[in-house]
Amino acid sequence: MMTLELRQQCDKPMCSDVFPELSDMLEDDKYQLAIRVVGWFKKWERYSSLEDFVFVEMFPKWRSACVRYYDGKGPSLSEDPNVDDEMLDKWDEFLCKCVDMAYQCAFNRVTTSWERFARICHKQIEMQ
Repeated sequence: MMTLELRQQCDKPMCSDVFPELSDMLEDDKYQLAIRVVGWFKKWERYSSLEDFVFVEMFPKWRSACVRYYDGKGPSLSEDPNVDDEMLDKWDEFLCKCVDMAYQCAFNRVTTSWERFARICHKQIEMQ
């Protein structure tokens, strides 16, 4: 089985400036801490930003695009021809709800794996 290894080789995150609500939310220490608590065993330090971590770990099918971007061989999310503004807006809203759920988990001392957390988010938060 081939695994994709993320390497932080670029200064600019893949999700730079595409999730304004998420970026604003993650400026708050309590949300940063919540993501790190829920994602305790994830290697979030290999991402260029917390936004990249949240996006890729909630949508793992984008991991290969992130690897290509970090290696200088692919577009950023905002430059990807398969992504439009409507998608970005929906993802931004969804990811903010996920971060809020992470905060609720951390605040209430609910322990779970990131994988289970992601499944719950995808099940409970509608992305219409």
